[in-house]
Amino acid sequence: MSTRPRRSKLELTDTTYFRHVVSALAPARLDWVAKHAGYRPPREPGKPFRHLDLGCGYGTTSLLLAAALPEGEFVGLDLVRAHITDAKRFARRAGLANTRFLAGSFADALAGRFGDLGRFDYVTAHGVLAWVPEAARTELFELIDRTLAPGGLLYLGYNCAFGWASAMPMQAFVRAHAERAGAGDPPGRASAAFAAARELHATGAQGLYGIPLAQYLLEQSVTYPPAYLVHEYLAPDWRPLTAAEVLDRAATSGIDRLGSTRLVENRDDFTLRQAQRDMLRGLADPILAELVRDLCRAPTFRSDVFGRGTPKLPSSTARAARLDQHVVLTCGADDVSYETRTDAGVLNFENDVTRAIADAAAVGPISLRAIAKTAGIRPATVLNAADALFASEQLEPVDPPRAAPPPKVARVNALLRDSAGTPAQAAAQSTALGVVRAADAATLVFLAADPKAGRRRLREAALARGVAVRIADAATFARSGRDIWRRFGVT
Repeated sequence: MSTRPRRSKLELTDTTYFRHVVSALAPARLDWVAKHAGYRPPREPGKPFRHLDLGCGYGTTSLLLAAALPEGEFVGLDLVRAHITDAKRFARRAGLANTRFLAGSFADALAGRFGDLGRFDYVTAHGVLAWVPEAARTELFELIDRTLAPGGLLYLGYNCAFGWASAMPMQAFVRAHAERAGAGDPPGRASAAFAAARELHATGAQGLYGIPLAQYLLEQSVTYPPAYLVHEYLAPDWRPLTAAEVLDRAATSGIDRLGSTRLVENRDDFTLRQAQRDMLRGLADPILAELVRDLCRAPTFRSDVFGRGTPKLPSSTARAARLDQHVVLTCGADDVSYETRTDAGVLNFENDVTRAIADAAAVGPISLRAIAKTAGIRPATVLNAADALFASEQLEPVDPPRAAPPPKVARVNALLRDSAGTPAQAAAQSTALGVVRAADAATLVFLAADPKAGRRRLREAALARGVAVRIADAATFARSGRDIWRRFGVT
């Protein structure tokens, strides 16, 4: 007599995610994508604006942005109540009156449970679209349609089907194992499922062995927080999407793609081979062109920026807007790497112009126009060289400098230091791959403010967990902490 297969449904809304910062949600970066494509961004730096994050998690990004940009109003919505409770508590303690956090679903918002949310200059949804049921995807787009202001920018970050194709069997096995063979809470099941997958990989299982993405993900699963594994891989409606699905749906609301917050992808000559670019030139349909790019690049994640009726700028005005953009280096000038690997090969950009940009931007926010003028370099040459530094993620678009740091930044730093102050918390926010890599803004800012104590606490935490950790260059930790704020224009 056979027994009925056992399948235990996983309730993921009871599992909290891990705290992290998504710099792609920063208005300055979204604005730069619009400018780079020749469109007018929805705000002027220093002027009031509204920012809505759908699926905000703990709200860490919104909280830091609210401190860095006090003229903005930041609203976050998330289905996990514990996330919102934590975000509200932090906002209250930090005195961030320009935030509002809402616990509920997209359907709740559409039904008016939170009142009339109004229109927003920026609407963002990072890591949501490809993880929710089809009904929730429809509700998400309806909510976007209702809340995105004319001229506003939309950001959608989602798993891409073309890049995930080779590793989808691995995800299917991990989820099935967690549902059918796992026991205990979702994080424990996720860990056990990945352990089983790694064991299968070691046997040479054809569905896993020799598949680079599957091998990489299995290796990384040892270091990722269990909460990440749960939300990334165990969602019952997990389904990577094609660009056509997303762009077509956005277009029905009059929302068109402008570019990517992965800035390297905004230059085909950086990421596609000549023959591939030649094929693109013959395509009039922009969505078909995106599918060609995805076939060439095979990205696992897309970071699309869209505009609703965003005004197209005259070419001379668009060039001026790019030159007036302020930038900051996210590392020391002596630490810049003047080459980066892309899908088309290695991009080498070591020259006098990129060095001049790096030297000037290492000091603090400065406009590309000022760099061109000071260094005596043609503006067009500076714009081209800056794109290479943007592509390598070592140059960040930011707002012009303020006369003084925003008043809440010091308070937020103090709270972040406190929240990262115990070994257990520090351990949860780090990974061990020979070099500790902090995974949360709290740890990073704590390390920046007190690198010596931060390194000691991370080392103690790692030893307590029985993990062998080699602490890397102390200066790297200090720079990493400052990067969080530098990316948001606070230096």
